[in-house]
Amino acid sequence: GEVLVAFKPLLGKVDTEALLRYPRERAGLLLARRPGVYAFPHRSFQEFLAACYLADQPDATETLVRLVNDDPAWWREVAILAAGKKKRGGLGGAVAVVSALIPDLPADDPKIAATRWRVAVIAGQALLELHFPAQALGQRHYQAVLRRGQQWLLAFMRSGALTPRERAEAGVLLARLGDPRDEVLSSAAMEFCYIPAGSFWMGSQDDPDAGKDESPKGIDLSYGYWIGRYPVTNAQFEEFVTAGGYREPRYWREAEAAGLWSVAGFAGWRDKGPRQKPYDFGEPHHVANYPVVGTSWYEALAYTRWLNERLAGQIPAGWAVQLPNEPEWEKAARGGVEIPAQPLIRSAAKGSIGKETPPLHLNPQERQRYPWGNDPDANRANYDESGIGTTSAVGCFPGGASVYGVEELSGNVWEWARSLYGKYPYPASGAKREERENLTAAASESRVLRGGSYFVSRARVRCALRHGNPPNFGLEDYGLRVVVAPSASAV
Repeated sequence: GEVLVAFKPLLGKVDTEALLRYPRERAGLLLARRPGVYAFPHRSFQEFLAACYLADQPDATETLVRLVNDDPAWWREVAILAAGKKKRGGLGGAVAVVSALIPDLPADDPKIAATRWRVAVIAGQALLELHFPAQALGQRHYQAVLRRGQQWLLAFMRSGALTPRERAEAGVLLARLGDPRDEVLSSAAMEFCYIPAGSFWMGSQDDPDAGKDESPKGIDLSYGYWIGRYPVTNAQFEEFVTAGGYREPRYWREAEAAGLWSVAGFAGWRDKGPRQKPYDFGEPHHVANYPVVGTSWYEALAYTRWLNERLAGQIPAGWAVQLPNEPEWEKAARGGVEIPAQPLIRSAAKGSIGKETPPLHLNPQERQRYPWGNDPDANRANYDESGIGTTSAVGCFPGGASVYGVEELSGNVWEWARSLYGKYPYPASGAKREERENLTAAASESRVLRGGSYFVSRARVRCALRHGNPPNFGLEDYGLRVVVAPSASAV
């Protein structure tokens, strides 16, 4: 109000009081706090005007950086809008604002302040509003700023800092700006964690959440194997689709025998197939670095057969890519009676997947309830208490890794096993074991799912929790993870 009064000589015969009365009483844009003092009822309009003002100042970049670092939550939208306004004078001015927000790469320091992480997210959102990464093509300086933004977002995801929801938001931005991790975007570069041969405890004992079908039993897996570090992502599964995987009969023989697949019919099923649930940060249905969802057991099995051919020559002779059976999955989550001192994580792309003999020591928590220990923790897995409300980019929960380095075995998405859902305890060997892992069983027989998902309770993300559904089911939180194991272990 005082601003308009000051400009009365320039406004001539304009009635400044009438001018104030219109936005206050008719448009609802102003609220009178006291005589001559007005406020905006809609914060977005206030932010827009603040951005317009700041962007026109000679020291705009320095001022914005200072304000955002003082209070990222309050100045977030102002900074993003101001960067857009600076674009009027050329993209360079806008990029300079973002570059000043993240002037260097993230340090490997667990004590990075929460403010720095939040500023990095603001920088990432500003780059997105400036139409990066497309604008960075062929521009070395712009590409350098984009890479810094990507590395900050990735470091934030992997830090375990702040809330799961904030890390999930960083994962969304990273996907849209370009996730630099080949291991989550390429099937050929997929990372695997080694699980040494030996015994482990399968099932639950003295667990208040245990079901009657979780009777504990010592199981000896006489072979070592590799299991995917993360669930299979949308980008990885899309490679299978693009390669014509839905039109290749040799991947679908069980589904075909069950009358559920044909080159024409089942490929049509894929047209409505795995799609990401809408993300409540406004994301599209298909996010590259998220776990693929909506997959049936038959689709998961077909992907493993395609990947087995894709990795030919990069895994040992006599080994195969397959879905994990129940013991393989649960041992990877809980740990064996003996465990390695450090996780062994490798990429098949480097031809380093094979039998290993790492030194082992006794596991002090051989019957632990969760991959990280005995106590539930919503900062270590994406389940209902995490507050995300949907799936999240793989890698947002590094604190939930098992002793072998396997991540997100609890929460995010249910994962198909190759095993039939049968009575416990699980058969140790012989004909009953072969029957439990029979891939040609009728479609009416349920297959096992493990790990829980983003909307289940803490009791359902335990290592021993079992779930089952018919193999042609493909719900919005059903995904998969693969193992590379001696093919003699498959039926």
